[in-house]
Amino acid sequence: MAEWSNAAVSKTVVRLPANRGFESPSLRKLRLSYNSEVHFLSNLIEYLTGVESMIQTVT
Repeated sequence: MAEWSNAAVSKTVVRLPANRGFESPSLRKLRLSYNSEVHFLSNLIEYLTGVESMIQTVT
């Protein structure tokens, strides 16, 4: 009887893809490259905004 109930339950289970925390080296490199570019652009925008405000103050 136990085997029948296990089979019935296992047929109703919907499995979601497991996140095992593994990332291939190529994906990791791509993600790190993207993050560093975003960080660089964010700093550049912040710097240029500061320069723009300094120019407006002088003129």
